[in-house]
Amino acid sequence: MKQSLFFLLSLFLNIALHAQHKVTVILKEQTHQLNDSIYISGSFNDWLNKPDSQYLMLPHGKGEKVIALNLKAEKIEYKFHRGNLDKEEVHNFGAQVNKREVIISKDTTLIDSVKSWKDQIDSNAQILDVYPYMQGKQYQEIELSDMYPWHFKQGHDASWSAKDLDMSDWQKMRPKELKATIADKNGIIEGWFRAKVRFDTAFNALPIYFDYGSWASGELYIDGILIKKYGEMGVNGQPFKEYNPIHKLAFLLNMSLGEVHTLAFHFIDQVSSLPPHDIKVKMSFSVVGPDGLAIFTEHVTEEPVYLTLWVVVSTLFSILFWLLAFQNREEKNLFLIAITSTITTINAILTGLPHNPSVSFVVGKLSNSLSFLVISIFNAVVILLIVRIFNRNITTLLKTILALIVSIAIIFTVIPVFYEATIDKYEGLFNILAPFVFVTPIIICLYYIISSRKTLRGAQWAIVGGLILTLVWLILQIILSIMSINQSYKIQSLLFTGYFLSFPFGMLVYVAMRFKEIIKNVRENAQQVVQLSEEKNTILETQNETLEKQVTERTTELNNSLTQLKATQAQLIQSEKLASLGELTAGIAHEIQNPLNFVNNFSELSVDLVKDLKDELKRPEKDESYIDELFDDLSQNQEKINHHGKRASSIVKGMLEHSRANTGVRELTDINKLADEYLRLSYHGLRAKDKDFNADYELIIDENLPKIEVIPQDIGRVILNLI
Repeated sequence: MKQSLFFLLSLFLNIALHAQHKVTVILKEQTHQLNDSIYISGSFNDWLNKPDSQYLMLPHGKGEKVIALNLKAEKIEYKFHRGNLDKEEVHNFGAQVNKREVIISKDTTLIDSVKSWKDQIDSNAQILDVYPYMQGKQYQEIELSDMYPWHFKQGHDASWSAKDLDMSDWQKMRPKELKATIADKNGIIEGWFRAKVRFDTAFNALPIYFDYGSWASGELYIDGILIKKYGEMGVNGQPFKEYNPIHKLAFLLNMSLGEVHTLAFHFIDQVSSLPPHDIKVKMSFSVVGPDGLAIFTEHVTEEPVYLTLWVVVSTLFSILFWLLAFQNREEKNLFLIAITSTITTINAILTGLPHNPSVSFVVGKLSNSLSFLVISIFNAVVILLIVRIFNRNITTLLKTILALIVSIAIIFTVIPVFYEATIDKYEGLFNILAPFVFVTPIIICLYYIISSRKTLRGAQWAIVGGLILTLVWLILQIILSIMSINQSYKIQSLLFTGYFLSFPFGMLVYVAMRFKEIIKNVRENAQQVVQLSEEKNTILETQNETLEKQVTERTTELNNSLTQLKATQAQLIQSEKLASLGELTAGIAHEIQNPLNFVNNFSELSVDLVKDLKDELKRPEKDESYIDELFDDLSQNQEKINHHGKRASSIVKGMLEHSRANTGVRELTDINKLADEYLRLSYHGLRAKDKDFNADYELIIDENLPKIEVIPQDIGRVILNLI
């Protein structure tokens, strides 16, 4: 749907541009002799300057010719000739006739007249008579360099400035006919132009000002007297410096009216270093009236103000937009706006350079060429900006069109040699492609504006307003130019000021409105956040109260549970202690049982031995050896009873030491003995827990281990835990 709409818009524009109208041109020939072959030449036939039956005017009554043409609805320019440029129409005194201009919008009949032909002017006349036909013209200008008779001679001789000079060896040539072919190998052109000039007495009430409009350095002599110098001629040790005619005012000529004066002009120029390497500007001498001078003076005064205004304002906009873009990187459109504003600044600079009286010819010409490229890039970037701001997709078709626009601009900017050297052949192609470069972006922008009009909101309309206002200023300027309406420099400057600054102002308004929208959204979001925070705080307070009650209840329950747990834990600990004590007691009792058994056994044996001893003593015949043996056995039993008694005492002592409170006092302790006691204690403790447990154990000690100061209870517990 979108592509179809775009195609229809393009087709409509194409049909509008190629609408045909019948144009009838009637020419009245007011010359001293009538001619049969008169042709019309103009923008509609690429200024064809040779015979062509298609543009031959037919007889139409006495002294009249007529031709009917089918032309497109547009502005056309045209002139008349008789087969070539040497036979084109001129004024009676040889001055070139300006191109006629007319806007074709319907079937039209045009009536014109020719007063003289270039080849029928008396070029042998010795005096250039100037008449005040400039009265009533806006700029009151008479082009002297296109009139007869002028004489030219290449080279230089100071005597050629004299009022009276034999010019029999001089070439008849008008200043505008000067060609670069006469330049030397270094591209230098030097020569003199001379003419006998007589200003008609009709100038009596009209001051005459002389204006020179070429880049060649020169010296103007009137009647052999140096009147004016232009640029530096490269003499007297001074380097050559081209003359810049930009914003140079004409000066008053003090010449007697009705009298013949000798006007001589010595010039030096260099062939342009840019293609097509011709003379920079055609040699131009003219005289202007006071009204024309006043208008141009106003222009010279005001134009720098406007040019400076364009550059300064657009530069300030660019700086502002770049700062905003870097400070708000999340707003991607700001970078595209900054780029667009920067291109506007570059365009303003390039537009002003050719009007700067201090720049060179090369800089001015390059600025004009680059300006076409910069404007094309600007158009492409504006389209991208609109698409981004309108939240539309950048389609493949759009990318192709933008690439084509920029490519065409690059071709006609970077390859001027191709274009300028073959201007007659390719001017038609340029006339087709140039409107494509400028008109297509307008169509695309209008398409996006129309198709997005229902979804545009707030700041987006600022971009639309800036774009439409720019188009209004541009279209107004085009209309005034097409209609050939005379415009003052001030009006032109105001129109171009509106054209240069409308879109940047639109972008500024967009940025301001966009930030206002962002701030509004932030405030609304902040209010929502505050409201949600208040609601959450209320809920949180309620929940906190509930939680506090629950925590109090749970804390009470936990405290009760903890009290019960502690009591239970105390009981468990006590039970565990009692169980451990029981097990330990059982083990210790079992340990004590062994020495007690030995004590009992040896006690019983001792009793038997005592009985045997008594019986033996009662006998009359005593066996002394047997008695001694009984005493020895009895003594041994007593020793064993004593040994095992001490052993039981030691076990009890160890148990008491283990169970009693730790005093923390270090004592000299036999580690071997301590280890043996606790080894036995642990073994019997395990036997007490498990009746089926049985194991062999062996205590390997160091007999030479000295006693050391330790806390026996602590070391005993360590040994017990290890075992």
